[in-house]
Amino acid sequence: MGNPAAARAGASKSAGGNPRDTQRAAPQSIPGCDIVLHLTVKPGATDADDSLPSDLTSDPVRVLGYRVRILNSKGHSAGLSLAAFAAAGDAPAPVTGLRATAQPDGALVEWQPADENVVVELDRRLTTPPAAKRSEKRPGLGLSEEQPAEIRLRTAKEDDSTKDPGGLVDRTAARGQQYSYRAQRIRVAYVDGNRVEIRSTLSAPADLTMRDRFAPSAPTGLASIIDMQEGKAVIDLSWQASTEMDLAGYNVYRRLGSSGQFTRLTNRPIPGPAFSDAAVKSTTTYTYRVTAVDNDGNESKPSDEITETARPQQ
Repeated sequence: MGNPAAARAGASKSAGGNPRDTQRAAPQSIPGCDIVLHLTVKPGATDADDSLPSDLTSDPVRVLGYRVRILNSKGHSAGLSLAAFAAAGDAPAPVTGLRATAQPDGALVEWQPADENVVVELDRRLTTPPAAKRSEKRPGLGLSEEQPAEIRLRTAKEDDSTKDPGGLVDRTAARGQQYSYRAQRIRVAYVDGNRVEIRSTLSAPADLTMRDRFAPSAPTGLASIIDMQEGKAVIDLSWQASTEMDLAGYNVYRRLGSSGQFTRLTNRPIPGPAFSDAAVKSTTTYTYRVTAVDNDGNESKPSDEITETARPQQ
């Protein structure tokens, strides 16, 4: 092919179906096709935009076929590429007002809905700096899963155009990660029995950092029992273990009697759902409650309270 850096690429377009394969046609003429772009390219991937004329941006829906021919510095070519196809016609309105906010169950992505039956597709890119990226631990598996660099989400199945909902929840968005969302509406049409998609232009991006400001659920099932250690009463507490993925531990609080100020007994969150209070006085009544704390320091609401009197066992 000669010097790749000096190569040129020509994109040719035909309307209504496959362009004819003309392996040795002159660069200026490809039967059945219009030459729409001449580009000077370098080694590696190349992309380009074809600005359609007004007669192709309105109905009826038509299928456009594109082929690329690469020319070396002497104007020689190995011929046309295989065809890639796209639909042309009346495109849906672009998505406007795109915004994203962190929620306890994922990222809520919203936009201004359109009064038409469409599929809205979101392109989500992971923009977290490499040094800050981390794996997301999946509940129940004990395994970590790397976040993909890019994913696409849709408001409906491919063949199920419905009224524009104006938003969706990205439940795969992980806390601590940074994302950039863009959206476009998709109109589904059929040409000669073949399904095609006509897409709007991409929206402006909506950026989101999934900061964890959401407290864990309050512990449940708090129970107490009197134990004896070296002849002294000890109040043992237990509760149901939390299933929060980012749980750091639990704080235990106590107050005298059934009124007054609670005092925290734990200097830092304890890892397990149990605690022994040995600093109690015989025949004195205490009230306890417990909270859950996540890795970002968010503390849950307190559990139900439980009252116990430190009476020695008979």
